Amino acid sequence: MSTRARAAELVEQLVAAGIAATTDPRAAHPPCVLATPPARNYDVNTPAGYSAEWVLWALAPAPGSAASWDKLDELVDAVASVLDVERAEPGSYQLANKPEAVPAYRITTAPEAQ
Repeated sequence: MSTRARAAELVEQLVAAGIAATTDPRAAHPPCVLATPPARNYDVNTPAGYSAEWVLWALAPAPGSAASWDKLDELVDAVASVLDVERAEPGSYQLANKPEAVPAYRITTAPEAQ
């Protein structure tokens, strides 16, 4: 399975749990979660030869505020209730359709064999 197809499956899981999510940055309208290509670790004996650490971005509407922070907390907790999250780091994300970066969390999942 391609990583893009697997990302679509992850998004389907999130959407089924009531979380707005997409793999298409052009369709990302915060608040939502954006699934991006995974990091690949070529250290496992699997059919694809690697494990994937998925990077998802929890995105809140700009500008950053207490309400944005609350929405990010809600999104990160919701993702962690569905996927095997290892780490969530605060930051910002620049969407192509927005003039400025939006408040975000970079969410990394536990590696999964491909």
